[in-house]
Amino acid sequence: MKKYFLIALLAMILTFQSTSLTLAQNKDDLGLGRLIQDVKGMENKASRTAEKEGDNLESLKKVAEKMISKRNEELNKLIDRVNEDKQLSETDKSSLKNDIQNVINALNGLKSKIDEETNIEGVRNDMKQIVSSYRVYEVLTPKTRLIITIDRLQALLSRLQGLTPKLQDLIDSLKFQGKDVTALQALLNDINNQLSTINVQLSTDKSNVLGVSVSTSSPKEVFDQVQNDLAHVRNGFTKIRSDVAQMRKGFRIVLNNNPSSTPSASPSAHED
Repeated sequence: MKKYFLIALLAMILTFQSTSLTLAQNKDDLGLGRLIQDVKGMENKASRTAEKEGDNLESLKKVAEKMISKRNEELNKLIDRVNEDKQLSETDKSSLKNDIQNVINALNGLKSKIDEETNIEGVRNDMKQIVSSYRVYEVLTPKTRLIITIDRLQALLSRLQGLTPKLQDLIDSLKFQGKDVTALQALLNDINNQLSTINVQLSTDKSNVLGVSVSTSSPKEVFDQVQNDLAHVRNGFTKIRSDVAQMRKGFRIVLNNNPSSTPSASPSAHED
């Protein structure tokens, strides 16, 4: 009986030792092992997220830098065009180039800021500024082109204004000779009136265009109005060309002293 009891006791001891060893090996240090595994998993996930966000940040920076580079390229082309244009006055050249260079400098400063950004939201805000604050294509490009166009039209205007006194001298000379210059004088008066109207319109338009800046609320309204005005100016020059053609015929008739054919006393019809 005692023998069986000892055997049973020994079996219980061995079982307890085996169970204790198993528990010591499998109880995960009161959950610490699982916690360590979970933390490592979270670290890996955070690392992958950060890496992905880092890639997105760098990609966004490249997009922003490309936007700036494209605009700087356009602005430098505008400067070249201003420098090469022979009709632009030095005052207008200086004004346009200052406007353009100021925006180039500002964009380069923004590029440096973008390079230092550490989060996506910051870069996105900077990208909004590229479009909304500097307005290269909305303001500077059309402004420069319009000023160049206006200066060229003013150069043509100046040449014509320099010729009309000479025409007046010719007419006065013929009148002194007793020739009928009524029609010629009417045509010249019409030309002078056209030139006067064109002069006022171009001066007004230039002032309005030069007054537009990147901070102007509605630059398109100004540009559209000026484009409309310039269409009327071109019509005015067309009428002057028609008057000149009639004057050429009129001078020929007067000089030939042909009484059966007289030049038209009516200048070309005007349009408002």
